[in-house]
Amino acid sequence: MINIVKKLMDAFNNSQSSNVPEEEFIRKIIPPTHFPVPAFSPKLSADNYFGWVYACASVNANTCASIPLRLYVKSKGKKKYYGTKKLSAPPAPLSFKLKTKMLDYKDGDWEEVSEHPILDMLRYANPYQNGIELKTQRFLDLELTGNAYIYKIYDASGIPVQLWWMASKWMQIETGQVDIIKNYIYNQWRWDRIDPKKIIHFKYPNPNSYVYGMGKVEAAWGPVQLQKIKQDSDYHRYYNCEMPDFIAILNKGDKEDVKRFMTQLRQLTKGASNRGNGIGLTGSKDDLQVIFPPQKQVDDSTNQSVLEQICSIFGVPIAKIKPDSATYSNAKQADLWYYKQTIIPILILDEQKLNEALIESGDYDLDVEDAFLAYDDPSANLELNEKTTNATTLYNSGIITLNEARQKMNLPPVTGGDVIKGQPITNEENQ
Repeated sequence: MINIVKKLMDAFNNSQSSNVPEEEFIRKIIPPTHFPVPAFSPKLSADNYFGWVYACASVNANTCASIPLRLYVKSKGKKKYYGTKKLSAPPAPLSFKLKTKMLDYKDGDWEEVSEHPILDMLRYANPYQNGIELKTQRFLDLELTGNAYIYKIYDASGIPVQLWWMASKWMQIETGQVDIIKNYIYNQWRWDRIDPKKIIHFKYPNPNSYVYGMGKVEAAWGPVQLQKIKQDSDYHRYYNCEMPDFIAILNKGDKEDVKRFMTQLRQLTKGASNRGNGIGLTGSKDDLQVIFPPQKQVDDSTNQSVLEQICSIFGVPIAKIKPDSATYSNAKQADLWYYKQTIIPILILDEQKLNEALIESGDYDLDVEDAFLAYDDPSANLELNEKTTNATTLYNSGIITLNEARQKMNLPPVTGGDVIKGQPITNEENQ
């Protein structure tokens, strides 16, 4: 890692000191290979969509897909040829980039767009997938492989009209020495090169690659494999009727005979698929003594450890995977943490990429400075409910006044509300 950082700094310093063109600077930091191989196979990641990985990835994908995505425009400006509606409160985009755009605009209010071709495309996607299905598939790919690819289809006028999901496990990226991404290659059946302008590439950060994201299956590979081994072991133990392991004692023979027998025994019993199997032998019963040890109870601590590790990497509270392990109070806190630490960062990534690919690209009649796509804040209602509960408790306990409680709930003050609960309202307060 230190060598990589030093290489980047040296390349940057050299480019500054000698006025090296941008293309040459890129050539210094991008590997010369034209087909970089992901450090971890996306196909392997997608193929491990089972067990706790299935549960965690599905929860994250379904939750993200359920959050509404809206289009906002400035209320002032050029004439609009699409439907809008006034907002009671300004929009609250999740990404800092969009929040900055709102702060820069001080000459009017924002409106939500209710009808526009970009919204139709996001809602209906294509003839075979609606918008929710496409969103869920996109977020699921991101969770598993760290990459998601959407193909844009344009009409005759050059406007995107359809969005198609492309499986990340079949996608390969061709890099160039001028353009970092030269082509996308979809090689499920044949090698089709695709113009990068037609692909929306969503990806998670990856310390090992400029062009490929890092998925959570890769990060959780250790516990994922442990889960698979444990499941295989448990399956074959029950499949083999839970026959116990045994100890075989040779009453005759020398050390070489024992060694030979043990080698054959390992070959017959080694591996998860052979767990619990017995062995059939020929010969006299006096030649071999078989001892059956008592059955041990099944240890579930491994399953719990695997669950905790996978949930931690996917950022999912265990209560969402095993609801019986949660109480109402800590479930609400877990939901708030989940939205803040897991869901919102994913939505910010998606929000910014969609704005870059659909609005900043100039494909539609939307001014880059006058419009943006933004997700609703999924934690807003939970935070408001928590503030309301806390303010109500403090007011009922006689700690704060009614107006102080209303202030905590973002409500305006009321006449006579500057008193503690139970205290009489004086004439001064009425005035």
